[in-house]
Amino acid sequence: MLAEVERLQKLIDDLFLLSRAEVGQLTLRLEPVDAAEIIRQVVRADARPAWDSGRVEVTASLPTDLPPVRADADRLAQALHNLVYNAVRHTPPGGIVVVGAVVERGHVTLSVRDSGEGIPAESLPHVWERFYRVESSAGGAGLGLSIVRELVDLMEGTVTVESAPGEGSCFAVRLPRM
Repeated sequence: MLAEVERLQKLIDDLFLLSRAEVGQLTLRLEPVDAAEIIRQVVRADARPAWDSGRVEVTASLPTDLPPVRADADRLAQALHNLVYNAVRHTPPGGIVVVGAVVERGHVTLSVRDSGEGIPAESLPHVWERFYRVESSAGGAGLGLSIVRELVDLMEGTVTVESAPGEGSCFAVRLPRM
């Protein structure tokens, strides 16, 4: 019963976050953020549960000199946790999820790439919609990617996805470089 209460509380919290964002009441503190450290924290927090629950490896691949990004550190971590959680759920045992970053002109792109089942092309435009779930999806309320998009938009960034069935997925968060 405790697990069900926790699941419902998370659902309520997610809906509240989306509602606040929709009416302009979600305030973010945009400042220089060490994205490499955020990625390391997310990987540390998510690696053991991913391995224990599904034998999926979660790892980081980072350049040595990643510049700071303009973001809200807590909300960036939340967005990355959502992406890693989804990647792990859709990756079979023995698979891998890599959280990485690359420096681009004026931006830093953070990515979550998995070796999972992939997303059909017809579903890709809809993955950002509230409550949308790919037909083969197991569990979840269909809010995680909506939250990611809202948070990244509020941080003045963009988020994209590339995927193909049987080839895994790559979600990329592009944020302004400081």
